[in-house]
Amino acid sequence: MHYHQDWIMRQIETAVALIIHLITGKKSDSAMIEEFERTTSQWNPLYNKLHELVIQGQICDAEDMLYEAIDHNDKNALKAAIFFYSEINKLSDAELEDNNFPRDEVLSGLQEVCRIYGIQEDLFFE
Repeated sequence: MHYHQDWIMRQIETAVALIIHLITGKKSDSAMIEEFERTTSQWNPLYNKLHELVIQGQICDAEDMLYEAIDHNDKNALKAAIFFYSEINKLSDAELEDNNFPRDEVLSGLQEVCRIYGIQEDLFFE
């Protein structure tokens, strides 16, 4: 089970890096991802709302808010989604379970966002 969870975490990290690469056209290393996230948090009110809900332990409410805000033409919602799933991916399995949000749901949520935005689905290995 632990191996499966680690595999999912790596899948999400890899997908986030590839999505950022697709958005920016630049190679996504950890420093670039951190800078992209910092910029997003400064200028993206949706991401800030989602982040606050995650801090408050309201992950399901945050995901609901995200899907209400998603518009396939709105790149800010895409950026908020990327970092929402990246942020909750960093939570422990226990924290996710406490919020009734299994790690598999983190991956499937990111996959759904990619589908909505027409991002190639082969970013994910099944």
